[in-house]
Amino acid sequence: MIDQLISRVRRNHGLEHATIHMLSEKHTQFSAQGNSDHRGFNLNVYGSLSEEDVTAAVQEAYRRLKAGQHHLAVHPNCGTVLLTTATLATLAAQA
Repeated sequence: MIDQLISRVRRNHGLEHATIHMLSEKHTQFSAQGNSDHRGFNLNVYGSLSEEDVTAAVQEAYRRLKAGQHHLAVHPNCGTVLLTTATLATLAAQA
């Protein structure tokens, strides 16, 4: 059961990242922050984007991930990625 929950969180987190990638391809003046869990993700978008823009980005992100563009599931500005990298670097420096 826990494996299924973790899998859902990872899938939703990847879709969150891919959605931000899609928005970045078409819009330049925005910032976004998201949170993912086993039920889906919430995306807070700051800028002049419409709900339709975000909905279209989610749909395109889902389509492209299903088509095998898995690189979209990782975003370089993800707080989780940055925190994990910093933690591992700190632990490595202490070893």
